[in-house]
Amino acid sequence: MTATVTLEITLQRLAEQAAAEGIEAGLAALHVERGERVAWQGDRQFASCSVFKVPVLVEAFRQAAAGEFSLLNRWQLSEDDKTVGSGVLQLLDAHLAPTVHDLLTLMIVISDNTAADILVRRLGAERITATMRELGLRNTWVSATCRRLFELIGLPRDHRMAPAERARLWREHPSDPHAGAYHAGPDNDVTSANDMVDLFAAIQTGAGMERVGLGRTECEPMLAILLRQQLNDRLPRYLPGTLDFAHKTGSLSGPWEIHNDAGVLTLESGEHLAIAAFTRARVPDGTGPRELSALRRRLDDLIAETARAAYEHWTGSHLAK
Repeated sequence: MTATVTLEITLQRLAEQAAAEGIEAGLAALHVERGERVAWQGDRQFASCSVFKVPVLVEAFRQAAAGEFSLLNRWQLSEDDKTVGSGVLQLLDAHLAPTVHDLLTLMIVISDNTAADILVRRLGAERITATMRELGLRNTWVSATCRRLFELIGLPRDHRMAPAERARLWREHPSDPHAGAYHAGPDNDVTSANDMVDLFAAIQTGAGMERVGLGRTECEPMLAILLRQQLNDRLPRYLPGTLDFAHKTGSLSGPWEIHNDAGVLTLESGEHLAIAAFTRARVPDGTGPRELSALRRRLDDLIAETARAAYEHWTGSHLAK
Protein backbone atom coordinates (compact mmCIF):
# COMPACT_ATOMS: atom_id res chain seq x y z
CA MET A 1 0.00 0.00 0.00
CA THR A 2 1.43 3.35 -1.02
CA ALA A 3 1.63 6.32 1.32
CA THR A 4 -1.16 8.09 -0.54
CA VAL A 5 -3.64 5.28 -1.23
CA THR A 6 -6.09 6.39 1.47
CA LEU A 7 -6.25 9.90 0.06
CA GLU A 8 -6.59 8.50 -3.47
CA ILE A 9 -9.64 6.52 -2.36
CA THR A 10 -11.13 9.57 -0.65
CA LEU A 11 -10.73 11.86 -3.66
CA GLN A 12 -12.16 9.20 -5.94
CA ARG A 13 -15.17 8.82 -3.65
CA LEU A 14 -15.73 12.59 -3.51
CA ALA A 15 -15.47 12.90 -7.29
CA GLU A 16 -17.71 9.92 -8.04
CA GLN A 17 -20.39 11.12 -5.62
CA ALA A 18 -20.28 14.51 -7.31
CA ALA A 19 -20.40 12.94 -10.79
CA ALA A 20 -23.61 11.15 -9.81
CA GLU A 21 -25.07 14.64 -9.29
CA GLY A 22 -23.87 15.89 -12.66
CA ILE A 23 -20.74 17.63 -11.34
CA GLU A 24 -17.44 17.44 -13.22
CA ALA A 25 -14.24 17.83 -11.23
CA GLY A 26 -10.48 17.93 -11.48
CA LEU A 27 -8.77 17.60 -8.10
CA ALA A 28 -5.12 17.52 -7.04
CA ALA A 29 -3.10 17.71 -3.83
CA LEU A 30 0.67 17.75 -3.45
CA HIS A 31 2.76 17.49 -0.29
CA VAL A 32 5.39 19.98 -1.33
CA GLU A 33 8.29 18.77 0.83
CA ARG A 34 7.68 15.02 0.31
CA GLY A 35 6.74 15.24 -3.35
CA GLU A 36 3.69 13.02 -2.75
CA ARG A 37 0.85 13.76 -5.16
CA VAL A 38 -2.75 12.58 -5.43
CA ALA A 39 -5.08 13.61 -8.23
CA TRP A 40 -8.44 12.87 -9.81
CA GLN A 41 -8.49 13.95 -13.46
CA GLY A 42 -5.55 16.12 -12.50
CA ASP A 43 -4.49 16.80 -16.08
CA ARG A 44 -7.97 17.52 -17.40
CA GLN A 45 -8.24 21.07 -18.72
CA PHE A 46 -10.87 23.36 -17.21
CA ALA A 47 -11.88 26.97 -17.72
CA SER A 48 -9.66 28.82 -15.23
CA CYS A 49 -12.07 31.67 -14.53
CA SER A 50 -10.26 34.01 -12.14
CA VAL A 51 -7.61 31.44 -11.23
CA PHE A 52 -5.91 32.72 -14.41
CA LYS A 53 -4.93 35.73 -12.32
CA VAL A 54 -2.20 33.67 -10.64
CA PRO A 55 -0.21 33.29 -13.90
CA VAL A 56 -0.76 37.04 -14.42
CA LEU A 57 0.74 37.67 -10.96
CA VAL A 58 3.78 35.53 -11.78
CA GLU A 59 4.35 37.24 -15.13
CA ALA A 60 4.09 40.71 -13.59
CA PHE A 61 6.80 39.87 -11.07
CA ARG A 62 8.89 38.31 -13.85
CA GLN A 63 8.75 41.43 -16.00
CA ALA A 64 9.42 43.67 -13.00
CA ALA A 65 12.45 41.54 -12.05
CA ALA A 66 13.69 41.90 -15.64
CA GLY A 67 13.56 45.67 -15.28
CA GLU A 68 10.67 46.28 -17.70
CA PHE A 69 8.87 48.35 -15.05
CA SER A 70 8.76 48.83 -11.29
CA LEU A 71 5.98 47.51 -9.08
CA LEU A 72 5.83 51.09 -7.78
CA ASN A 73 5.08 52.54 -11.22
CA ARG A 74 1.63 54.12 -11.42
CA TRP A 75 -0.66 53.13 -14.29
CA GLN A 76 -3.53 55.52 -14.84
CA LEU A 77 -7.09 54.18 -14.88
CA SER A 78 -9.35 55.28 -17.74
CA GLU A 79 -13.08 54.82 -18.29
CA ASP A 80 -12.32 52.40 -21.11
CA ASP A 81 -10.30 50.22 -18.72
CA LYS A 82 -13.32 49.45 -16.57
CA THR A 83 -14.65 45.90 -16.63
CA VAL A 84 -17.81 44.51 -15.01
CA GLY A 85 -17.96 41.66 -12.53
CA SER A 86 -15.96 41.45 -9.34
CA GLY A 87 -13.86 44.32 -8.02
CA VAL A 88 -14.07 47.98 -7.08
CA LEU A 89 -12.01 49.86 -9.69
CA GLN A 90 -15.00 49.94 -12.03
CA LEU A 91 -16.80 52.07 -9.41
CA LEU A 92 -14.02 54.60 -8.87
CA ASP A 93 -13.24 57.81 -10.68
CA ALA A 94 -11.16 57.60 -13.82
CA HIS A 95 -7.66 59.10 -13.70
CA LEU A 96 -6.93 57.24 -10.48
CA ALA A 97 -3.31 56.05 -10.75
CA PRO A 98 -2.73 52.89 -8.70
CA THR A 99 0.70 51.33 -8.54
CA VAL A 100 1.34 48.03 -10.29
CA HIS A 101 1.53 46.44 -6.84
CA ASP A 102 -1.89 47.94 -6.01
CA LEU A 103 -3.35 46.43 -9.19
CA LEU A 104 -1.87 43.02 -8.39
CA THR A 105 -3.24 43.17 -4.85
CA LEU A 106 -6.75 44.12 -6.01
CA MET A 107 -6.65 41.45 -8.73
CA ILE A 108 -5.87 38.72 -6.20
CA VAL A 109 -7.51 39.62 -2.89
CA ILE A 110 -10.91 40.72 -4.25
CA SER A 111 -10.52 39.35 -7.79
CA ASP A 112 -10.79 42.79 -9.36
CA ASN A 113 -11.49 42.26 -13.06
CA THR A 114 -10.54 45.79 -14.11
CA ALA A 115 -7.13 45.41 -12.45
CA ALA A 116 -6.64 42.04 -14.14
CA ASP A 117 -7.52 43.37 -17.59
CA ILE A 118 -5.17 46.35 -17.26
CA LEU A 119 -2.38 43.95 -16.33
CA VAL A 120 -3.11 41.43 -19.10
CA ARG A 121 -3.09 44.17 -21.74
CA ARG A 122 0.20 45.60 -20.41
CA LEU A 123 1.94 42.25 -19.89
CA GLY A 124 0.63 40.45 -22.98
CA ALA A 125 -1.42 37.25 -22.91
CA GLU A 126 1.07 35.45 -25.14
CA ARG A 127 3.95 36.36 -22.84
CA ILE A 128 2.04 35.11 -19.79
CA THR A 129 1.40 31.78 -21.53
CA ALA A 130 5.03 31.54 -22.65
CA THR A 131 6.19 31.91 -19.05
CA MET A 132 3.86 29.10 -17.97
CA ARG A 133 5.43 26.90 -20.68
CA GLU A 134 8.91 27.76 -19.46
CA LEU A 135 7.80 26.62 -16.00
CA GLY A 136 6.69 23.29 -17.46
CA LEU A 137 2.93 23.89 -17.26
CA ARG A 138 1.52 22.36 -20.45
CA ASN A 139 -2.20 22.65 -19.71
CA THR A 140 -2.25 26.34 -18.78
CA TRP A 141 -2.72 29.30 -21.08
CA VAL A 142 -4.10 32.83 -20.98
CA SER A 143 -5.96 33.94 -24.10
CA ALA A 144 -8.60 36.42 -22.99
CA THR A 145 -9.25 39.34 -20.69
CA CYS A 146 -12.22 39.25 -18.33
CA ARG A 147 -14.00 41.67 -20.65
CA ARG A 148 -13.55 39.30 -23.59
CA LEU A 149 -14.90 36.37 -21.57
CA PHE A 150 -17.98 38.37 -20.65
CA GLU A 151 -18.44 39.27 -24.32
CA LEU A 152 -18.37 35.55 -25.16
CA ILE A 153 -21.28 34.88 -22.79
CA GLY A 154 -23.18 38.04 -23.73
CA LEU A 155 -23.00 39.71 -20.33
CA PRO A 156 -23.85 43.45 -20.62
CA ARG A 157 -20.53 45.25 -20.32
CA ASP A 158 -21.63 48.74 -19.20
CA HIS A 159 -19.99 49.16 -15.81
CA ARG A 160 -22.40 51.99 -14.96
CA MET A 161 -25.36 49.61 -15.08
CA ALA A 162 -26.93 48.61 -11.76
CA PRO A 163 -26.55 44.88 -10.94
CA ALA A 164 -30.31 44.27 -11.05
CA GLU A 165 -30.60 45.90 -14.47
CA ARG A 166 -27.71 43.80 -15.78
CA ALA A 167 -29.37 40.67 -14.38
CA ARG A 168 -32.67 41.55 -16.11
CA LEU A 169 -30.95 42.00 -19.46
CA TRP A 170 -28.99 38.77 -19.02
CA ARG A 171 -32.19 36.89 -18.21
CA GLU A 172 -33.84 38.26 -21.36
CA HIS A 173 -30.81 37.26 -23.45
CA PRO A 174 -29.30 34.21 -21.69
CA SER A 175 -25.85 32.89 -22.48
CA ASP A 176 -25.30 30.08 -24.93
CA PRO A 177 -24.17 26.98 -22.97
CA HIS A 178 -21.69 26.32 -25.80
CA ALA A 179 -20.03 29.74 -25.38
CA GLY A 180 -16.26 29.43 -25.23
CA ALA A 181 -15.95 31.01 -21.79
CA TYR A 182 -17.52 27.93 -20.20
CA HIS A 183 -15.19 25.39 -21.78
CA ALA A 184 -11.51 24.53 -22.13
CA GLY A 185 -10.58 25.84 -25.55
CA PRO A 186 -8.11 28.09 -27.37
CA ASP A 187 -10.19 31.24 -26.87
CA ASN A 188 -10.51 30.79 -23.12
CA ASP A 189 -8.18 30.97 -20.12
CA VAL A 190 -7.45 27.36 -19.26
CA THR A 191 -5.57 25.31 -16.67
CA SER A 192 -5.58 21.97 -14.84
CA ALA A 193 -5.49 20.95 -11.19
CA ASN A 194 -2.01 19.43 -11.55
CA ASP A 195 -0.63 22.54 -13.23
CA MET A 196 -1.94 24.75 -10.44
CA VAL A 197 -0.52 22.67 -7.60
CA ASP A 198 2.82 22.72 -9.42
CA LEU A 199 2.66 26.49 -9.85
CA PHE A 200 1.76 27.12 -6.20
CA ALA A 201 4.49 24.74 -5.05
CA ALA A 202 6.97 26.71 -7.16
CA ILE A 203 5.77 30.03 -5.72
CA GLN A 204 6.06 28.62 -2.19
CA THR A 205 9.57 27.18 -2.54
CA GLY A 206 11.05 29.12 -5.44
CA ALA A 207 12.14 25.78 -6.97
CA GLY A 208 12.31 26.01 -10.76
CA MET A 209 11.41 29.69 -10.82
CA GLU A 210 14.97 30.58 -11.82
CA ARG A 211 14.02 29.33 -15.30
CA VAL A 212 11.99 32.52 -15.74
CA GLY A 213 14.31 34.82 -13.80
CA LEU A 214 12.54 34.66 -10.45
CA GLY A 215 13.77 33.70 -6.99
CA ARG A 216 12.77 33.89 -3.36
CA THR A 217 13.02 37.68 -3.52
CA GLU A 218 10.05 37.70 -5.89
CA CYS A 219 8.17 34.66 -4.57
CA GLU A 220 7.84 35.98 -1.03
CA PRO A 221 5.93 39.15 -2.01
CA MET A 222 3.74 37.09 -4.35
CA LEU A 223 2.83 34.86 -1.42
CA ALA A 224 2.21 37.92 0.75
CA ILE A 225 -0.43 39.09 -1.72
CA LEU A 226 -2.03 35.65 -2.06
CA LEU A 227 -2.20 35.30 1.73
CA ARG A 228 -4.43 38.39 1.88
CA GLN A 229 -7.15 36.64 -0.12
CA GLN A 230 -10.57 37.76 1.14
CA LEU A 231 -12.66 35.07 -0.61
CA ASN A 232 -12.19 32.16 1.78
CA ASP A 233 -15.33 30.05 1.53
CA ARG A 234 -13.91 27.24 -0.62
CA LEU A 235 -10.58 25.49 0.04
CA PRO A 236 -10.09 26.97 3.55
CA ARG A 237 -13.71 26.54 4.66
CA TYR A 238 -13.32 23.42 6.82
CA LEU A 239 -9.73 24.03 7.92
CA PRO A 240 -8.43 25.70 11.09
CA GLY A 241 -8.58 29.46 10.62
CA THR A 242 -5.15 29.80 12.24
CA LEU A 243 -3.40 28.32 9.18
CA ASP A 244 -1.98 30.39 6.33
CA PHE A 245 -3.59 29.56 2.99
CA ALA A 246 -2.32 31.49 -0.04
CA HIS A 247 -4.91 30.86 -2.74
CA LYS A 248 -7.06 32.20 -5.58
CA THR A 249 -10.67 31.41 -6.45
CA GLY A 250 -12.47 31.57 -9.79
CA SER A 251 -16.16 31.51 -10.75
CA LEU A 252 -18.50 31.87 -13.69
CA SER A 253 -22.29 31.61 -13.78
CA GLY A 254 -24.98 31.19 -16.40
CA PRO A 255 -26.02 27.92 -18.08
CA TRP A 256 -22.96 26.43 -16.39
CA GLU A 257 -21.93 27.04 -12.80
CA ILE A 258 -18.13 26.94 -12.48
CA HIS A 259 -16.35 27.15 -9.12
CA ASN A 260 -12.56 26.80 -8.76
CA ASP A 261 -9.90 27.33 -6.11
CA ALA A 262 -6.17 26.66 -5.94
CA GLY A 263 -3.45 27.49 -3.45
CA VAL A 264 -0.83 26.41 -0.95
CA LEU A 265 -1.55 25.67 2.71
CA THR A 266 1.05 25.95 5.49
CA LEU A 267 0.60 23.19 8.07
CA GLU A 268 1.25 23.50 11.80
CA SER A 269 4.53 21.62 11.19
CA GLY A 270 5.70 24.27 8.71
CA GLU A 271 5.30 21.88 5.77
CA HIS A 272 3.09 22.78 2.83
CA LEU A 273 0.24 21.30 0.82
CA ALA A 274 -0.56 22.62 -2.66
CA ILE A 275 -4.22 21.92 -3.43
CA ALA A 276 -6.40 22.66 -6.46
CA ALA A 277 -10.03 21.89 -7.24
CA PHE A 278 -11.84 22.75 -10.48
CA THR A 279 -15.58 22.03 -10.61
CA ARG A 280 -18.48 22.70 -12.93
CA ALA A 281 -22.08 21.64 -13.47
CA ARG A 282 -24.75 22.33 -16.06
CA VAL A 283 -27.60 24.39 -14.62
CA PRO A 284 -30.92 22.79 -15.60
CA ASP A 285 -33.40 25.00 -17.43
CA GLY A 286 -35.94 26.51 -15.07
CA THR A 287 -33.66 26.29 -12.02
CA GLY A 288 -34.91 28.63 -9.29
CA PRO A 289 -32.88 30.73 -6.83
CA ARG A 290 -33.03 28.14 -4.03
CA GLU A 291 -31.93 25.29 -6.31
CA LEU A 292 -29.13 27.43 -7.78
CA SER A 293 -27.96 28.35 -4.29
CA ALA A 294 -27.89 24.67 -3.34
CA LEU A 295 -25.84 23.80 -6.44
CA ARG A 296 -23.33 26.53 -5.65
CA ARG A 297 -23.00 25.27 -2.08
CA ARG A 298 -22.48 21.74 -3.38
CA LEU A 299 -19.62 22.83 -5.64
CA ASP A 300 -18.01 24.80 -2.83
CA ASP A 301 -18.45 21.84 -0.49
CA LEU A 302 -16.64 19.52 -2.92
CA ILE A 303 -13.74 21.97 -3.05
CA ALA A 304 -13.67 22.32 0.74
CA GLU A 305 -13.85 18.55 1.29
CA THR A 306 -10.88 18.09 -1.05
CA ALA A 307 -8.78 20.38 1.15
CA ARG A 308 -10.05 18.76 4.34
CA ALA A 309 -9.16 15.29 3.03
CA ALA A 310 -5.65 16.38 2.10
CA TYR A 311 -5.12 18.06 5.47
CA GLU A 312 -6.37 15.07 7.46
CA HIS A 313 -4.34 12.60 5.40
CA TRP A 314 -0.99 14.35 5.72
CA THR A 315 -1.37 15.56 9.31
CA GLY A 316 -3.10 12.49 10.77
CA SER A 317 -5.66 14.84 12.33
CA HIS A 318 -9.43 14.47 12.23
CA LEU A 319 -11.30 17.74 12.03
CA ALA A 320 -14.70 18.18 13.62
CA LYS A 321 -17.55 17.89 11.12
